[in-house]
Amino acid sequence: MKADCANCKIHACYTKGTNCTGIDRETILEAYSEDERRMMKAAAYVEGTFYSNITRLQGSHLFPLLEKEAWNYG
Repeated sequence: MKADCANCKIHACYTKGTNCTGIDRETILEAYSEDERRMMKAAAYVEGTFYSNITRLQGSHLFPLLEKEAWNYG
């Protein structure tokens, strides 16, 4: 993998949605099961929606409640 996220100064993946890995989207998706992808999407949804507005404990409580909503989002 080409990405060196810990030392990145540009953050184009976050700011512009650029794929820095050099791996196509389908290959990345094949590396994870549907359950793993659903969990990652729900976690990203909770973090993106509630970051700095709720505690981690509250986020942990919301995670299973919002999993279905997050899966259908985006």
